[in-house]
Amino acid sequence: MELTFDVLIVSTGRVNLLEKCLDSIFLQKPKLLNMVLVLTHREDLETISFLERQKKNRSIKSIVVDVFPSPGASRNILIKESSASYIQFLDDDAYLPSQYYSKVLERLKKTNCIILGGPDRSPLDGDNFQKTFELALENKFVMGSTWERHSTKSGIVKMASEHQLTLCNLWINKKFIDEKNIYFNEDHKRCEENEFLKRISLIAQELVYDSNLYVYHQRRESWQDLIRIHFLSGFYRGVVSIEDLLQFRGIFVLPFIGGMVLLVGLTFNFELLALGFFLHAFPTLYFGLVYSYKLNDFKVVYYTFKIIWSIQVSFSLGIVFGFLKGLKNYVR
Repeated sequence: MELTFDVLIVSTGRVNLLEKCLDSIFLQKPKLLNMVLVLTHREDLETISFLERQKKNRSIKSIVVDVFPSPGASRNILIKESSASYIQFLDDDAYLPSQYYSKVLERLKKTNCIILGGPDRSPLDGDNFQKTFELALENKFVMGSTWERHSTKSGIVKMASEHQLTLCNLWINKKFIDEKNIYFNEDHKRCEENEFLKRISLIAQELVYDSNLYVYHQRRESWQDLIRIHFLSGFYRGVVSIEDLLQFRGIFVLPFIGGMVLLVGLTFNFELLALGFFLHAFPTLYFGLVYSYKLNDFKVVYYTFKIIWSIQVSFSLGIVFGFLKGLKNYVR
């Protein structure tokens, strides 16, 4: 079967970011591109109108839904609309570096893999908050064994697990998942790709990570967004861990313990909570000072606390509540 690919994007209410994303695709003029499929909401008239204009000279198809489905359901809709041999998942707030497609297609032809992915980086033109985010995400203290999802430092190609792969930069052999009937869990609002990749890894070994195949990804900046995103990530990691105990690996023990300490401190013992934050502040301050020196901006210390505490506190609380939710469902 000839190697062709579709790009699958879910987007609503972010035309400025979507435009940058689409430009980065089509300016490379990838010869094997079949179609860019964009799922959006019927009430988002701005995005719909923008896509209609784009269709005049670009291979774009819009899929408009009346009720916005869960992330997993959204991606399943896009998968079923695709007719290419490979599908590329890309977030609407991400964009591609030059030569991205030539590198990816060369890798696919060499390996004929089921799954191919690489890291995401903060935007090249991002401010110091975005740059601090990149430094934090490639730090093992912050991200544990998942740090490779966000780092290009290693310059390696290797067989991968869901710890290295991220959905905003993921290629999938469509024929394989159609034949095996493997799709995203539609009940999960985050973490859906981890459970999806785990199921694939149980029946196939051809999951490849290449740190050279990176995309640029705009990071959320508000406290509210950061807390919500990482709480949901932890929550659904906890749910998945009960559904499949193989998902609950050693790297999640510390966040789980941390979440329990936070929960006990919030509920019964404020002194314990204060002690936990006090002890955690030392390594966070250290990294903040290192990053501020690198970026020559003392505000980076505040950015570091905001990013690391949003990630680790929210994820830790989320994984505890998700574990309890999964346990409750399991007992039923």
